[in-house]
Amino acid sequence: MVEPITREVVPMSRGPEDEQDPERDTPERHPGFDPERLYDLVQLVEVIARIVMVIINGDGPSW
Repeated sequence: MVEPITREVVPMSRGPEDEQDPERDTPERHPGFDPERLYDLVQLVEVIARIVMVIINGDGPSW
């Protein structure tokens, strides 16, 4: 009988200075992050996915 492979998942530590910082993942800590830009990127991906589906299926949606 073959025994299953088990792996222990150990969370990565960024260091004690980050664990003590409550504002570690706030937008102030990441000034380049813009939620509106992320939303625009998601919309772009959806449009590209629709175009790919039209190419694969050969017909477009019934708009």
